[in-house]
Amino acid sequence: MKTKNGIILAAGIAAILALFSACVKENKTSARTVEQIKKSGEIKIAVFSDKKPFGYVDEYGEYQGYDVYFGNRIAKDLGVKVKYVPIDAAASFVESLYNTAYEIDSYGVMPEEGEVLDDSYMVFQVRGDSMEPTIPDGAKILARKIEEGLWESASGVVSIVYGKTLSVKRILKNSLFLDNVLTLKADNPKHGQLDVERREIRGMWQALRIISQKII
Repeated sequence: MKTKNGIILAAGIAAILALFSACVKENKTSARTVEQIKKSGEIKIAVFSDKKPFGYVDEYGEYQGYDVYFGNRIAKDLGVKVKYVPIDAAASFVESLYNTAYEIDSYGVMPEEGEVLDDSYMVFQVRGDSMEPTIPDGAKILARKIEEGLWESASGVVSIVYGKTLSVKRILKNSLFLDNVLTLKADNPKHGQLDVERREIRGMWQALRIISQKII
């Protein structure tokens, strides 16, 4: 885990800039320009609600953290209001990939035999029932980054970022080598399957194990 102030602040700035550039209009996939943001009078920035010191909600229900600090500065410079949108690494739509989350997300996880929890590991909290009964709603899973050169051999359950979507799904068919297409499916049959083109994929992590879930 990186703790030097300069590195943390740089990471915060990188995250804010990534989120800033990925802001989208409702139901559209094109990013807004600075002029459009100024004209609307508001900028939306996605932040985690439980990832100190980057983004979290305090005891008064207000967003705090490095990303909020820089988000406020960006909004001030643009002369607009800022709206913070909670973001979870989940089997659901998100506006952008939080570029620095993996640096701290495995902190506190007890490694199993043979595991070295470096920055290639990330914890995702699943929202929704698309992977039930394998992964229940609200469960946290440990995943390891799959390098791009190994995407063609990926299989099993993965956390995958494609376009503006971050999903936890099972690979039904991997045709990246021949056809540049990856077919994903939900374990819950009511959610079906979908094809993702290679050019849309921004990152992929191999789901390893559930590390936390509620007792029902």
